[in-house]
Order: sequence, then C-alpha cells, then structure tokens
Amino acid sequence: MQHFVNDNFKIDIFLDTNILVDYVLGTNPVLTHSINYLNNKRSVRLRSSHYVEFELAEVLKVCFFGDIVYGHYPDKKEKLQIKLHNWSINGVDYSRHMQVISKKVTDSMSMLKSNFSQLFDDHVLHEDLITPTCDLLLRSIVSREDSLVTVSSVYPRKGVPLEPVALLSNDSQFCSAINRNRTIVNSVMTPSGLKSPIIMDAKQLTCNSEKTHFNISKCTYDYQDIEKFWNKKILELVKQKNEDVFIGTTYKSGKAGNTSGKCIYFRLQNTSVLNNSNSILFFTNNAEETISLQLHPKEGDIIFWNNGQTVNLPNDNPNEVRYSFKPIEGKLDIDELEKLREPDNLVFYLNE
Repeated sequence: MQHFVNDNFKIDIFLDTNILVDYVLGTNPVLTHSINYLNNKRSVRLRSSHYVEFELAEVLKVCFFGDIVYGHYPDKKEKLQIKLHNWSINGVDYSRHMQVISKKVTDSMSMLKSNFSQLFDDHVLHEDLITPTCDLLLRSIVSREDSLVTVSSVYPRKGVPLEPVALLSNDSQFCSAINRNRTIVNSVMTPSGLKSPIIMDAKQLTCNSEKTHFNISKCTYDYQDIEKFWNKKILELVKQKNEDVFIGTTYKSGKAGNTSGKCIYFRLQNTSVLNNSNSILFFTNNAEETISLQLHPKEGDIIFWNNGQTVNLPNDNPNEVRYSFKPIEGKLDIDELEKLREPDNLVFYLNE
C-alpha cells in the first residue's frame, strides 16, 4: 500500500524562535520529541522564516556565552545582564570565546537545516511584510519582533499568502497578546489578503477532542500520549482547513466474514445532507494518509445505504445521518479497506 497525503490536506505549522531554541538546546525532552514527531508526519509541513533564523542565531549566541559565564544556559534575567554589561560578565569577555561560540551557533543552524527540509527556505524577508508588520505594531500591544514573526508566518513570499497556518510558540505572553488582539490582527491582515495564524501555546496545548491541556515545554508525558495528542490536533486542523468539503467521520460496524464486514461506515457531522460528488476522500485517523475513492466508476455507481435502505443523492433527510457503502471490488487494497473501517477517519468531498 502506497502512503500518500493529498497536498490540500497537509497542515503548515510555523515554529517560533523560542521553539527552535529549546529544540537546539535540548532542554525540554517532550518538546524535542514533539517536533521530531511532527517532522516525520506526512501530513505536516514544518516552517519558519528568515527573520526567525536571524533571531535564533542571536539567542543561541547569548545562550552559549551564558553557559560559559554561568555554567548553565542563562535565564531571562541573566540574558539581560549579558547585554547590559556589553557582553562582558564576571571578567569573561565575549571576544575571548567568539570563535567557539560562532562555531556552535553555525553548527546548530546547519543541524536544523539538515534535520528539517526547507525550514527557512520558503519564508523570505520581502518588502510587502513592512506595512502589515508596522500596522500590527502600532495598533496593538504586540512587540515589533512578535509582529514580524506573526506576519511572516502567513506571508512567505511577495504575493503568495499562506493559509491556514498554525503558529507554535513557547511564549505565553505572545500567544495571549495575539489572541487578545485578534480583532486588530485580523483588521491588519485582511487588507493585505492575509489570514491570521492559528496560535498554539506550547505551555497550554489544547484540542477539541481532548479535555487535557498539554505543556510540552516543562511537563513530562509518556511519548505515546503526546503522539496521540498530536494526531488528534492534526485531524482538528485538517478538518478546519477543509471545513467547506467536510462530511463526517467513520465508525466501526459490520461483522467479519459477511458483506457488512466489507463495507465502510460514516456519520454526518454539522450537516443533515449527503450531497452528490464525483469522489470522496478519507484522512486516516493516524494522520498519515489520504485515500480517495471515485463514486462514479465505469463499472457503476457506488450505492449508499442508510438503516438497511438504499438512498438517492443528494439526501436531505435530517433523520438519516449514518451511511454505509461497499467499495467496488479491486478499488481498495485489503489494508486500505481495514483502515477505512476503523473509527474516527475524516471523510471529505473530493470533486475531481
């Protein structure tokens, strides 16, 4: 079975500077595992920008120098001390360690570019970033640095906006500032044809299908639990990205060994109408694959059933929200059929 994710069903996650700093320093194992896990998901594209790349180099420079001075990576107060004292602390001057620190920063940047394909390549610094960034700075309490991170996350190249983008940050103040000023952010973005990023706070990650909040910057979790969370979060973001063609989710039914065990079952969500379509697409519950099926193949139409009765499409009976169908022989591999018979796969229209 060939694993594949339709490009329209991939999720763009933009990594803020502080996420990449923690990843490089390895200070938060769950955060590191999360980023590595997302990087290996076929359905996720990890992104950042040239501005973040520059900012990251400066922060790493401070961290590596602070490690020499204090014997540990500096906290916020210690970082400020280094800059206020003109990079000379406790008789230790930066110039004496410049070559070693420069190499560590360069090696760290090379590691990121090696581990993450095209992390910084698509989000360049271009002139059309200036106006919305300045507007956001002047019309809100968001800092100049955070304004540029926000705008650059959704505007990789001149005339090429990107949506939707989920911005993952380890800075709760930044996350709160963007969310509190959401109306202003939207009013700044809209004239430039941009859509505000979805903010994900690493200290309080949430998902509609999960009651638990995850703090991947400090807390310790079983890696399997955090992977399950990310799968559910990806499903949520995929559904949000494609909400105009979303149908519903699969559920488990049928008995092995008979016809019902060869059928796929799904229930409608947020609608009471099952429309006619050329094809439908399934986004698998492990966030690893999209599988599409033609509904009008040459061999004959696929027939939909509801409560043991065939239905004609479109079907707008509000009492009929559970459907099943039997894929035409040979249209799915055995593994694909078994995967689509599992619960919680997402179902979408796909008119081709």
